[in-house]
Amino acid sequence: MKLFFETAMQARVFLAALPIGLMLGLCLDMGKLFGKARPAADILAMLLGAAGLIVLSMLSLENGLQLYHLLAVAMGMLLYLCGVGRLFRYVARKMNRRKNKPRQETSP
Repeated sequence: MKLFFETAMQARVFLAALPIGLMLGLCLDMGKLFGKARPAADILAMLLGAAGLIVLSMLSLENGLQLYHLLAVAMGMLLYLCGVGRLFRYVARKMNRRKNKPRQETSP
């Protein structure tokens, strides 16, 4: 009895779709940098994610998009937003504090 996937190909496709979700989470998180062009950046990120899923489903030779493809993308985004993304934001805050901190100069 297989625990999660019926074939080994499904497991490989699931693991290959996780980085697509990570990339989508990163693109959506970095969309703040675009200012007024953020909606266009979000749409571009979604289009890139959809293109990645289409290529992935074509390479896996399956009959279209399966539910576990979308689950893998959602898991990748969750991993980014709750794990790696939090770490990136923490490091960025520490670097901004260090950069904005006034230097104390000593007088001779």
